[in-house]
Amino acid sequence: MGPLFPTARDQPCFLERSSLIREQWDGQPSLLSAIGSALLDGFMEVIFSYPLYKSLQQIHNDEGWEDVCFDYGRFPFSYIHRHSLLLSHGAPPMSMKRGQHYQNVHSIGFVPDDVMYPSLSAELSYWLERADRPVVFISLGTLTVTSKEDSRMMYQHLTSQDRFYFIWAVKMSVLKDLDITKPPLISKSLFIGQYLPQGKILQHPKVKIFVTHCGANSMLDGIHATKPMITYPGFRDQPIISNILLREKVGKLLKTFTYANLETVLDEMLVETIYSEMLARLQMIKNEQYKLGGYQTAVRVIEQVAEGKIIINRTMSPEDMFGIALYEVIAVCTSMATLFVFAIVGITLCCWQLCQNRTDQSGFKINKKIIKND
Repeated sequence: MGPLFPTARDQPCFLERSSLIREQWDGQPSLLSAIGSALLDGFMEVIFSYPLYKSLQQIHNDEGWEDVCFDYGRFPFSYIHRHSLLLSHGAPPMSMKRGQHYQNVHSIGFVPDDVMYPSLSAELSYWLERADRPVVFISLGTLTVTSKEDSRMMYQHLTSQDRFYFIWAVKMSVLKDLDITKPPLISKSLFIGQYLPQGKILQHPKVKIFVTHCGANSMLDGIHATKPMITYPGFRDQPIISNILLREKVGKLLKTFTYANLETVLDEMLVETIYSEMLARLQMIKNEQYKLGGYQTAVRVIEQVAEGKIIINRTMSPEDMFGIALYEVIAVCTSMATLFVFAIVGITLCCWQLCQNRTDQSGFKINKKIIKND
């Protein structure tokens, strides 16, 4: 699993996420964005989490394990936290608070290998070697949505400016918006491609800044490469990750996806003293992640659980758990109920308007008939 973002037992994650967004954007999130985030959480629970919980529950029943129910409900809302050991990528302060300990959770750090980080293509390597100005890598993931107009405007500015070199990893929809049929598109100051090797790009010494949507994997890649990050978060855990990067002073926020704002933030970050301080902080966090061992530690922990050397605590109290998934279900149900109310109100208004129109038309026909008879 990725980094853990704890949810207080008395504070639903729906409200916590909203407060985090409010802190970051200096303004209250819209009702639509809050509802959308909750609905997406529910979708992920149904498609991915619930089948996993169901399989674990079947193993639980087959093994005859005692089922201890809590006051906030049974399976699947609390099952995995009580009967599984969770491996968390990364290290404090990125994966959880410094000094914080959670039952049945092991941090394994982040130590990638060549399988995770495939090599650069020959054309990208050649392009990078020729760069004589700071290189900025932009990757907003596969789910972040930018409008066609924003993408086209960004493309025009990136190709016309002469202060930086940019590598822009885009998805298929953006390629279509830019009328690029055969990626990569290569110009003097811009390299656009799909499925670019993010890890290796960030490790290149000429790449100075990482513009990211703040996915958990991207955060880990940026820290491992010790590259300061410009954050442009989307949904779910991304605003939380963005806030952590800002709090640790290893990143700055990009409020809108425009070149003018991007250039301003780049100028702020590339001031020598500020950039050096960010590099130093990133190196400290990277060292914490590296010394935990990564996947080798994960293998060792799994073996120790299988051998009985690490005992899973199946008697945790709710206060010992890092989060309660039931809160997400509450958020989704609340959002769906709100949408249902809006739908009923909308249908009622439409029916009332339709009846009014018919009444008006009937009255007009009656008056017309009376006039004819007269």
